Amino acid sequence: MSIFKNQVIKSSLTAGMLSVVLMNPAIAQAAYWGDLRDNGCKANGEKVHSYSAILWGIPWGASWENACATTPLSVGGYSFSGASACVNDGTHMWGVFYFRDDTCGL
Repeated sequence: MSIFKNQVIKSSLTAGMLSVVLMNPAIAQAAYWGDLRDNGCKANGEKVHSYSAILWGIPWGASWENACATTPLSVGGYSFSGASACVNDGTHMWGVFYFRDDTCGL
């Protein structure tokens, strides 16, 4: 049994020194949300506020839509198990997160 089982091995040679980094693939390939954009209140007068962010680190070959729908985020005191809506602009996968905001729609 190898101690390297289920590990991603990265190595580099710098100035004659070899460094090896072992990483758990679940951590190395985990998708994560980028900086949040505050979109404010929805324009239709509802008491709904939204934030959006680009999803980064989607594992190679994985569904962008599935990663968006299942990557969690906490924002504005709310916890999301995934985005409320996902928008694939062809270059990035954007997640949109909606939550109730009683200051909206006044």
